[in-house]
Amino acid sequence: MRKYAIISVIIALVAGITFAYAQNYVPNQVLVKFKDGVSEERVTEIHNAVGTKIQDKILFGKIHLVLIVNGASVEDTIKEYAKFAEVEFAEPNYIVKPMK
Repeated sequence: MRKYAIISVIIALVAGITFAYAQNYVPNQVLVKFKDGVSEERVTEIHNAVGTKIQDKILFGKIHLVLIVNGASVEDTIKEYAKFAEVEFAEPNYIVKPMK
């Protein structure tokens, strides 16, 4: 019995560490870059279809910081963007901290 309790604690700790690592990004935000030549009209259509809204444009407007407005998870939103050939990449807005 004690053996199973120890194994359960270890599994819980590992799951907690994995969850904490996986959540090392800003909730409800995704960074999206479209391929060159995609019209602004098409970009807007894709954002609307995925359920996001542009919060900011960075790197000379090439990368969009979008807010997820349809209640989907970051992971599901990235999968939705991946369905569009016009999208170069979509990724979480990772939290970056300086090394000590």
